[in-house]
Amino acid sequence: MVNMERLLHRGKYAVSNPGADEYQGRPWLKIAGITREFSKSDRFLAIFLVAWNALFFLWFVVFSIINLFYPISDAAWATYWHVNILILVVLAMIATTAVFAASKTMKSTIPPYPLKTKLSVWNHGFRVFGTSK
Repeated sequence: MVNMERLLHRGKYAVSNPGADEYQGRPWLKIAGITREFSKSDRFLAIFLVAWNALFFLWFVVFSIINLFYPISDAAWATYWHVNILILVVLAMIATTAVFAASKTMKSTIPPYPLKTKLSVWNHGFRVFGTSK
């Protein structure tokens, strides 16, 4: 049986300092949730995503105000969103391809040494037949 109080550090198992220090860096980085454990690429991605969402919110506010005084037709909105979604899909495909192409994690999935066991499909599973030399 698992002791949930101990697992969650509650009650008599409470820890005074759980180990996560408060970030002492720039206050605006805290908005993106950036801590000192972030790598440069993690920081870039977090800042980019916060800025992207802030830009879309600003875009929404500006066009909502414009629409109050100068109504925009449904056809114009449909065209805008059609083009916008196509551009976003293409950008997402390019970004995803670039991230996977540059990622070190892809390289780490390939073992740096040859496998020493032979695997064979047997009864809907894998059966190890022994080591190869």
